[in-house]
Amino acid sequence: AVLLGDQDACRDNVQQLQIAAQAGAELPLGWITSLSRGTGAAATVIQDWDLAEHSLRLAIERSEKERARPELARSYLDFAELLRARDGASSARVAMEHVEQAERLFAELGMLRHVRWAQTLATRLGEQPPKTVPTKSDDSSPLTRREREVLKAVSQGLTNQQVADLLIIQLPTVQRHVANI
Repeated sequence: AVLLGDQDACRDNVQQLQIAAQAGAELPLGWITSLSRGTGAAATVIQDWDLAEHSLRLAIERSEKERARPELARSYLDFAELLRARDGASSARVAMEHVEQAERLFAELGMLRHVRWAQTLATRLGEQPPKTVPTKSDDSSPLTRREREVLKAVSQGLTNQQVADLLIIQLPTVQRHVANI
């Protein structure tokens, strides 16, 4: 609904997400942050600016606390989109700072599709897209940072599903990283 800009569906989603949050829905690690981010993104589409800003700030705060880097990067990008939609050119500089933070994290994690999303948003903000090139790692390891994160979690005895929940990625992505390792 958010990607399609369907305001009615987003309005329904916001209501459902708020009900789940108020009911204290039990969600796997990291999903509470996703709930906040999803609420913020949907609230942006329906132009409920206060709810959008509150939810996205909460998602950023929780992502930082949980060290959920993929979710943090997505939250930065959604916050930049909120600023673009709500304030237009007057917040372009602040929005671009969020885009750059998101793009850097996505690149570090090897999330190339998300790097391109960040670059597209930069262009929509009227800015030159960042030109960060994803690298395999900062050291001599042949593994990407994400592969090292998966390896660490698996070596601690987590199942693939638990790793997916922890890192806020899909199960097939974890399976691919395990296969690469």
